[in-house]
Amino acid sequence: MLKLEKMCVSKSMLANPKNTVFNAKRLLIGRKFDDPEVQGDLKHFPFQIVNEGGKPKIKVEFKGQTKVFTPEKTSSMALNKMKEKRC
Repeated sequence: MLKLEKMCVSKSMLANPKNTVFNAKRLLIGRKFDDPEVQGDLKHFPFQIVNEGGKPKIKVEFKGQTKVFTPEKTSSMALNKMKEKRC
């Protein structure tokens, strides 16, 4: 599963780097926006991380609109996409 996920991210990064979300689950779930590790990781992500109520959320263009998602939601969306399309 991990290898498949990496292949999907690699393909998507080439086509749409600012809207390709990766490592969000591992790095953001259960952390506060002000957490030093979250702050240190902000500069490494091509997508935006915003502060909503002290929690880090992911801001991307999705279906032609700017959307803000929780890390949990982006993880769920990624799993569903892999199930549907097998990348």
